[in-house]
Amino acid sequence: MTDPIGYMASTAKVIEHLEARRGSGGSPEYLAAWERALHVVDGLLEPFREKERASNRAEVGEAMILVDGGTALAVAFYTIARENGIAVSEVTRQPLEHLVHWEQVQAMRNEQQWSDLIMSGQLVPEGRIMDDWETRLAALGHAMTDPADPIVPVWHHLRKDYGPPDPNSPMWEDSTIIVGIAGYLGMKRILRDWPAV
Repeated sequence: MTDPIGYMASTAKVIEHLEARRGSGGSPEYLAAWERALHVVDGLLEPFREKERASNRAEVGEAMILVDGGTALAVAFYTIARENGIAVSEVTRQPLEHLVHWEQVQAMRNEQQWSDLIMSGQLVPEGRIMDDWETRLAALGHAMTDPADPIVPVWHHLRKDYGPPDPNSPMWEDSTIIVGIAGYLGMKRILRDWPAV
C-alpha cells in the first residue's frame, strides 16, 4: 500500500500512486490504456522533474488530482477504445473532451459564456457526467459491484467526492482545498495540461 498523497508531492510519488492504482489485472486493452495514460502523465511531469532537480524538493501541485487524472485517462482510453473497436493508441483527444463535456470547462474562462450556459439549462453537472460514464462502462460489461473486476476499485477512486470542508474548520480558508468529483477534476487537469493529440 502506498502512503497517502497530498496536495504537493514528488514526481516519483505521483508515478508510484498511479502504478499502485493500475494493479496487475485486466484485459489487454485495459493494460494498454494504463500504459498510454502513464506515458502521458510521465510527459506532463517532466517540467516538474527539472524543478525538483534544481530545488531538491517536491514540486507537483495538485498531485492527488494529477493521480486522479492519470487514472481517469486510463479508464477513458479503455472505454473509448472498447466502444469503438479500436486500439488504445488510436484514441484521439476529441472523444476524451466529449466524455467530460470539455466545452463547459472552456466556457468557465469566459464569464458571459458561463452565464449563458447556466441560464440556458445546458450545464451538465459533474455527477451526471460521471453517471453517464459509468453507464458506458456497464454497457461494456463492467458491474461496479464485482470485486473481481479490476476496473471496480479504480472506478471507486474516480467517484470520490472531494466535498468542501466544514466551514468551521481552519482548513476552510486554505487555498489548496479541492472540491469536486475526482475523475472529473482529474480529467480536466490532464486535458488542460496535455497538448492536443
